[in-house]
Amino acid sequence: MSTTLPRSAFPESFMDLQIRRLQRGDEAALSRFYGALPERSRFFFEPYRDTSEEAMAAVVDRSEGAVDLAFAAFHGDEILAHFFVMGVAEDVPHVGIGIAESGQGLGLGGVFLAYLLSVAKHGLARAAVGLTVIKENTRAVALYEKHGFRVVRDDVSFRTPNDSFEMRKVLNDA
Repeated sequence: MSTTLPRSAFPESFMDLQIRRLQRGDEAALSRFYGALPERSRFFFEPYRDTSEEAMAAVVDRSEGAVDLAFAAFHGDEILAHFFVMGVAEDVPHVGIGIAESGQGLGLGGVFLAYLLSVAKHGLARAAVGLTVIKENTRAVALYEKHGFRVVRDDVSFRTPNDSFEMRKVLNDA
């Protein structure tokens, strides 16, 4: 895919980030990324119940097989963020973003989200994308709304009954 992230979008302390699709050999770093997330972040962002290296190998396999597109932002040997488009063959694939504590509050979520929207629109030729977000994660909800997502269901049960929104963004106006 020809979509790239402009270096000017990164805070100065993260100008050396390496952004790429996950590949074989990234399983341990991805497992460490999920293991290092604070409990509150894991509460809000848990795309995979099992984050062992073996389970992360399946994530890499799905990305390499183009079932999903899984990306990571590497800061040295460690993953600062994991972001993805799941279900690329679906009419409305789902996107997700997880950022390590050291990268939160710096605007990186918006950078990675814009990248995923571009991948879905231009690389996958999809007309819309969706996501599920816990209602209590007000920063994420605000980010998604800022980028044009709208709530399409407010009764989704992720951790507890009716705790999440399903949101969708139409991409023809992206």
